[in-house]
Amino acid sequence: MSLTYIEMRNIGLLNDNFEVHPEYHRIMKLSNVNKFFFGTTETPHGTLCTQNFIDKNIIIKYKNDLYLILSNINGYLNSFDIKNLEKYNKYIIINYCNLYKYPLVGIQSNLNVFIKDFISYLQQTKPFHYNIIIELLGDKYFKGKIVAYEESSNILSVIFGSFLVISFGLTNINTPLYVNLLDYQSKYKSIYDDINKTILMTSPDNYVINNLSIITGNPAFAALLVQSHNNKNEYCIPIDELVKLTKFKSKELKKEYIDYFCSIYTEHSIWNTQNINDYEIICLNFEGLNKYFLNLEMKYLYSFDVKESINNLYYSITNELICSYKTLYLNRCI
Repeated sequence: MSLTYIEMRNIGLLNDNFEVHPEYHRIMKLSNVNKFFFGTTETPHGTLCTQNFIDKNIIIKYKNDLYLILSNINGYLNSFDIKNLEKYNKYIIINYCNLYKYPLVGIQSNLNVFIKDFISYLQQTKPFHYNIIIELLGDKYFKGKIVAYEESSNILSVIFGSFLVISFGLTNINTPLYVNLLDYQSKYKSIYDDINKTILMTSPDNYVINNLSIITGNPAFAALLVQSHNNKNEYCIPIDELVKLTKFKSKELKKEYIDYFCSIYTEHSIWNTQNINDYEIICLNFEGLNKYFLNLEMKYLYSFDVKESINNLYYSITNELICSYKTLYLNRCI
């Protein structure tokens, strides 16, 4: 089997997860690749050890972590015996099998069908923050990570995002956030209600942070967004956090844009400098956050795809802030 860059982009594997290495071009954290294809951050027990992957120039050590060279992703994936991986349900191989048209068997086959059916139900009925639930579950690809598999009862527990754990089995058990994969068609509303209640059980701020974490993939950054939104004159967002999302064409152009940005807005208007751990750091308020993104031009960025991903992220952040606070108001949580 062979996976192309276009296919990786179309299925959502890339998004903002890849980095650009000076020698190997596009690379991605190995833990992210494993989560996508195997539902776990750990490398499955395959035919090659990690050192062998490194020797074959498939994996590199970079920034104190392991990264997969994306041009060699097929060499990595082809090293695993998928029939062996599916035997024990230690891994969730739904994305792997869907992508390569490999037939799913057992409980994961039932889970794959349920996710598609439930998302279809949400899209048709459009209940409160149905879009957040769809984003959690994954409409383009399965986004769950395995928590546990109980072989004796054949129950698979999966975490979606950072807080939503759902258990799946093939028998009736009357407990919240459990789905009988052989009998769910008449229970969509109660399944939705359980998920919705789990989301709303957090505090208003935590609720918004959770939703923004799903959008940004970064809980710490989501918390800064909420803090900045709640205290709009507070300079609480280090510009370095936004730089991490930007993928500049070069270090020189990164510096040029930051200098340009600071030159068109006077200090203490939307940005100021703060001493953090003996370093002078530029920090932005909520208006500064918005204008940082709005002033970005193509000439500074690595590619048009990067520009589009930034535009989509900015839209998703602003839209989610509005939707989250509207939902909290309608449910009288604020």
